[in-house]
Amino acid sequence: MNQYATKTYLRAKIQAMRPSLIARGGYDELIRAGAPAAAFPDLFTAREIPGIDQTRSRLFRRQITPVLRFMEISLHYRPLFGAFLALFELDNIKSLASRAYRRGRIPAPWYDVSPWNTVAPVAEEREMAPDDLCDMLAPSPYGRAVEGGAPPSYEVLEYRLDFTVVENLIRYAQELPRQEGGVVLETIAWRGLSLRLLWGLRMTAFYGARREDDVPGVEDLTALPLPRKAGLPGIEKAIRRAVRARFPCLDRPGIDELAALELFLDRLFLLRVAGIFTRDLHGIHPVLSFAWQLYYQIRNLLRIVEGFHYRLPPETIVQRIVTVS
Repeated sequence: MNQYATKTYLRAKIQAMRPSLIARGGYDELIRAGAPAAAFPDLFTAREIPGIDQTRSRLFRRQITPVLRFMEISLHYRPLFGAFLALFELDNIKSLASRAYRRGRIPAPWYDVSPWNTVAPVAEEREMAPDDLCDMLAPSPYGRAVEGGAPPSYEVLEYRLDFTVVENLIRYAQELPRQEGGVVLETIAWRGLSLRLLWGLRMTAFYGARREDDVPGVEDLTALPLPRKAGLPGIEKAIRRAVRARFPCLDRPGIDELAALELFLDRLFLLRVAGIFTRDLHGIHPVLSFAWQLYYQIRNLLRIVEGFHYRLPPETIVQRIVTVS
């Protein structure tokens, strides 16, 4: 029976699952294992010698299973979890875009979010030109990224794709009761403004924009009915203050500096969303917090697997994961 879960049931279920979120010490233990079979023994039989693709595929499906189940049983929270799945499907689309625009193949896994996928896995095997990719995306939830007739440049497409999840969550939040919607809007404002800052610096550093404001912003954010205590100017000021304290000289960052900034912004955002889990256990807070924490957990686990594959030192793997400490 589908769509049977009440909001109360799902919140209780998520609170019970909170211990499944991995703390920093848990990551350290996994990294010390040194190999996929030792770190994740329940994914393989005793005789298997797992490769990186097989490990990532099995690990992803294992971790994503609760969200797939929530999509099935909860009509109320389905758009929220759908936006969460879209974060991974965006990586699939970016992989297709990289090949369509002849930027090379991105060495990343294909995230299987079926049966809720928009892009079929068979697309990974197709040879596509930018026009073909845009035709495929146009009727999908990512269609706004390819509006305007001719295919956008690769950089603009990638930028727009990043904001489709932001825009979809904004629309979802505006349909919620005022209190729940405000929580989602405040959280997505942090995400959107962090992305705007990061992309602004990318555009000025690599793509010829004269200043950060030349980057098309998330215009919808400026009109959001955010709670008075968490208006957009205050959020943006807090983000920029934290960034300036960590990166005093960031006018023309290079690739390494941008990678470090992206990691820093992810950690800053994770710290915020992790902190709202217990703010109101009877509201949307634990649901929203769990979804984002699980997103970063999955990415962390896959980075650990990649670290094993490329034989990176444990301290290097630790530096690449996103945790709150």
